[in-house]
Amino acid sequence: MEPPERLPGLSDDVGAGFIAGHGSQSASGPEVDVDRLVDLPPQEEISSMGMSKVIRADQKRFFFDLGSNNRGHYLRISEVAGADRSSIILPLSGLKQFHEMVGHFVDIMKDRLEGMTGANVRTVEPNQR
Repeated sequence: MEPPERLPGLSDDVGAGFIAGHGSQSASGPEVDVDRLVDLPPQEEISSMGMSKVIRADQKRFFFDLGSNNRGHYLRISEVAGADRSSIILPLSGLKQFHEMVGHFVDIMKDRLEGMTGANVRTVEPNQR
């Protein structure tokens, strides 16, 4: 039996004091394709999306939560390994630069990544978060 993806308080407590009034709604979307850049929808649509994705790699899970608050739109990336968890919150203004930086390191390690199997990526449904 697969362990549940729900981690009590993860989405609600991460960034407490920084993220105010965010929801944990999610919307279904296509699987992540790391070989192409995906354009974000117009900003007025982002706040209603509440999209979440999960990647499993080795013994870790990485949660990607797109959301917004009174300070603007953001992407929260949470790493969970056993009982340990940590997060970073990227404002929308830094997302393109972050993407380019990750892409830079993927290119450097490309020869080592070619033989590896892909991470398990899926959309998190509202009742699982």
